[in-house]
Amino acid sequence: MNYVEYYTVVEGVNPSILKVKYTNNLINGIDIKIYNDEELDPTKCKLEIKFIVSNNVTSVEDALKTTLDTAHDIINLLSFNTEGKFGIPRRGRFNINGQGVVAIAQKPLYNLQNNEDLSQGLSNRLELSLSNNNLLADLKNNSYHRLYRAAMRTNDIIARFMFLYGIIFDIKTTQNLVDDYIQSIDPNVEMRKSTDPRKPNKDITKYTWLRNEIGHTRNVTDINKVKNEITEVCDGFAELVKGAI
Repeated sequence: MNYVEYYTVVEGVNPSILKVKYTNNLINGIDIKIYNDEELDPTKCKLEIKFIVSNNVTSVEDALKTTLDTAHDIINLLSFNTEGKFGIPRRGRFNINGQGVVAIAQKPLYNLQNNEDLSQGLSNRLELSLSNNNLLADLKNNSYHRLYRAAMRTNDIIARFMFLYGIIFDIKTTQNLVDDYIQSIDPNVEMRKSTDPRKPNKDITKYTWLRNEIGHTRNVTDINKVKNEITEVCDGFAELVKGAI
């Protein structure tokens, strides 16, 4: 059987198995596994993408290029459709007409709890989206989508939050418009008084307040408290930013 495998690390997505019914002139199907790996931090999972490649393929180079391009599309779509943080796909084992690398050790998957409804729903979305060339091109070429994925790969939580705020600020152009957008999505968002001496007691969202506490640190700023708050809200804020793109 001809196949090519890719792998990366993911955070924020539950272990699952996805069967994606997708075909083109080289690919006959896609199997995706997200599972716990004892070598990784407990908060992270291993993601494996296996492409079943047509037996009619004649060029190893074409098979590897096509599957790599599609692997990037899948990572982009998973980032778009979930709250996960995905790494860059790396090629693992492959076999194309007897040529390839097949000796990389494979670990058995123990106690992989698969949510069938979640897996099937995500599989269906991937199947539809992989045929949507406009969406694939937007996720690949839109600079804000690229910046969003880069932000989500940032390990430091404060840096990630500030990166995300920079994206939405660039889209909306002012903090007032950022807050207007956030309030339009979440009318019950917590509002706080601005600590900016130029705008005393102005009502701003907690996201803008946290951004300003980091961007304009005061003598009385409790950085640890701010970091803890950012840790609590960063994932939700990421969804707000993604929705603004």
